[in-house]
Amino acid sequence: MKKKATRILLAVLLLALAASLLAACDPDPQEGGSGGGTVSTTYYTVSFDTAGGSTSFGSYTVRNVPRGSTVAQPKRADGSVAVPTRKGYTFDHWSYNGSEFVFSDTATDDSPATPVTEDITLTAVWTANKYTLRLHPSDPELPYDGGLTIAGVEGAFAEPVDKPIDYDTAADDNNALLNTVTTDKEGDYFVYWYFYDAGERKEFTVWAKEGDKTVEMAARYETAGDTELYPMFHSLLPDITVTVDAAGGTDSPGTLTVKLGDTVSESALPDPVRDGYRFLGWSMTVDTNEDAEAQDFVLASEEEDADNSDATVVKENITLTAKWVKTVDISSADDLEAVRMALNGDDEKLKAEYASAEFTFSAPVEANDWTPLFDESLPFTGSVEGNGFSVTISGAADENGLFGLFGMLSGSVNDLVVRATLNTAPTAKTAFIGGIAAIAKDAEINGCAAHITIAENIAFPGTVYIGAAAGASKGGLTISGIHLDEGSAAPDTTYRTDAKAMTAGASAYIGGITGGSYNTIMNGGSVSSALAVVSAAINAAGDVYAGGLIGNSQGFTVTECYADTNLTVTGSTVYVGGLAGRSNTGLFSRSSCVGGSVAAKITATGSVVYAGGLVGHNGAAIDNCRADIAISASATSELLAGGVAGITDNHDIDSCYITGSITATGSGKSSAVYAAGVFGKALHDASFSRIYTETNITVTAEGGATADFLIAHRSSFRTIEFEKVFRFANMTVTVNGNAVEADEEEPEGVSVLTEDKRVNGWATGSDYLALDKGYWKYADGETGAHPSLKPFWEKNEETPEEGEEGSGESGEEGSGEEGSGESGETA
Repeated sequence: MKKKATRILLAVLLLALAASLLAACDPDPQEGGSGGGTVSTTYYTVSFDTAGGSTSFGSYTVRNVPRGSTVAQPKRADGSVAVPTRKGYTFDHWSYNGSEFVFSDTATDDSPATPVTEDITLTAVWTANKYTLRLHPSDPELPYDGGLTIAGVEGAFAEPVDKPIDYDTAADDNNALLNTVTTDKEGDYFVYWYFYDAGERKEFTVWAKEGDKTVEMAARYETAGDTELYPMFHSLLPDITVTVDAAGGTDSPGTLTVKLGDTVSESALPDPVRDGYRFLGWSMTVDTNEDAEAQDFVLASEEEDADNSDATVVKENITLTAKWVKTVDISSADDLEAVRMALNGDDEKLKAEYASAEFTFSAPVEANDWTPLFDESLPFTGSVEGNGFSVTISGAADENGLFGLFGMLSGSVNDLVVRATLNTAPTAKTAFIGGIAAIAKDAEINGCAAHITIAENIAFPGTVYIGAAAGASKGGLTISGIHLDEGSAAPDTTYRTDAKAMTAGASAYIGGITGGSYNTIMNGGSVSSALAVVSAAINAAGDVYAGGLIGNSQGFTVTECYADTNLTVTGSTVYVGGLAGRSNTGLFSRSSCVGGSVAAKITATGSVVYAGGLVGHNGAAIDNCRADIAISASATSELLAGGVAGITDNHDIDSCYITGSITATGSGKSSAVYAAGVFGKALHDASFSRIYTETNITVTAEGGATADFLIAHRSSFRTIEFEKVFRFANMTVTVNGNAVEADEEEPEGVSVLTEDKRVNGWATGSDYLALDKGYWKYADGETGAHPSLKPFWEKNEETPEEGEEGSGESGEEGSGEEGSGESGETA
């Protein structure tokens, strides 16, 4: 028993001694030791990345390599060294951290084996193989009999020339440029180098232009071997047949033969001629692909230094077809009637040609018993050149309720005066009544004038859209410029809408230029540099949208327009304004409503009325606008009236000058009236800057009434910022005969202008309103006059760029310290 215990004690002592020795061999516990005297070894993995090689080396991964150990080269089962392969490359070595990795079985005293101290991936390093491009002077399969020369070869190019190239050389590598070949055959030239692939010729280089000295490869060099190259000359290219179809025109050559890759010159294919049509060019179809869509074909110019980069290159047999647009000369009502007869006929192709035709007026025309040309099923997409002439039409709407020169316009009309009169009421439940067009979509009207007159006491059975240019816009309508040239018609510069004593069984949309947007809430279009006159008396069972320019403006951009507005409207809900009845997004800029020989006037009656000097119900940005208008409005439920707008949304308003009067009447004890010199209501956060109002407010109300010099009502939790806002000191505001007193202290940014300070130049003076001098002016010699917007034809060097304030210096009489425009001060 004693001996056994001794043996056990001795074994324990030996184990302890061994553990101590092992701990001493691993002094750094952070690098694998436990630090507690126990033995611990870290193992790593060595893997291989062939970097594009065609063989996988996953099976050669070495695992469980003790830290600091080395590894031998990867071996196959037979013991031979495993070497990766890659097309076009020779394997060089394995790399680790940018240096060659030395294996244990290749190490020397000068190059010891690389120890493994972490998980590593060895990457194959390759050297691109070098090959030869052999440039032959001629191809036995396609012999060429011209005398040849090539750079680098003295004398004739008669024997092959070798050019070294590395595998995987980029196509645009300068070292891979190939010399072109020069031939002594007159008119012939080198095109490209080619090679054979499975017996088929393939282009090795891009096509050279005549005179090029070198040419690039067509693609990266990825042939793992030498390549035999042969020169292609223009005369050796295959012939291509171009079939020419003049499509009814004369002077067609029938067919042309060109070489593959050629263009067709203008002299080889002169323009054909066809009576009643204008040649537009050629379209191309590929003979082998009947389903392919036709594409435009561009001829090459033969003028010296012509840029023919867009000329069409012929690559296969094709057919060229002449493109024509029908031309229609209009000099009488009979010419218009001929168009109508074609549209009522059975020839669908002819109808389509008229729909895209070019109409040209060469004399004034008058047509009675008129119904419009084209409609929504076949809109007019062509163009009209009026040449300053007029067309006068009178008649009735068609069965779809369309009336105008065009029922549906999606093309362009230029320099034309249209005078249209609707004599009888339409039968359709929705009517579109315009001078130039009943409905416009993606249309352009440039430099025109138009009148639309609705005969007295016409009763529309349902909804109606009325405008001198277009009854309604379905989006993308562009109207610009005024008609200034007399031509053979009386000079006319305006869009005029006259509708006296008309009624509507539903809603009415009316404007001096267009009734407004129809079935669109965005991008109604744009109106610029236009004059409009609207004089209308409307009684509608539904809602009314009425404005000097636009009735219902959905996304319209209006710039530099002038409205002479005289509207008397009655409806359920009424939206009425000097420029627009209602706006939703968009912009009104540098536009005014100041009246003409008769002062601008609005009279509105309804259950709910939104009335404004510029816009009745505003949801657009407004800048640099002027209104001088008398508004008289009455409502049984709610009435909102303001010098700028009856109600405004969250859009900034800048640089507006408002004069005139508002008479607001609330009928019934449940009615509510909000009337003020700028806005009846301001609904959201907004910034109002450089605004002047001199608008007398008179409110008579049986129910609630709120009236103010600036804004009658705004939400207490909304932020309104004022900057350089002025009201006239003599401006009056009364409710039921009682004067409304101004607050003792004006809001920050608001000032009161006294009469003695309202002198010429004050509004453009930098110390006062600071309106942009580039847009605003004063009449010469009128002391104390109000400023007006400069007409768009009075451009000058002072006009600021878009987004730039051009207020300039203070007016001589309108500057001074007391008019600084600071909060609460009186100027």
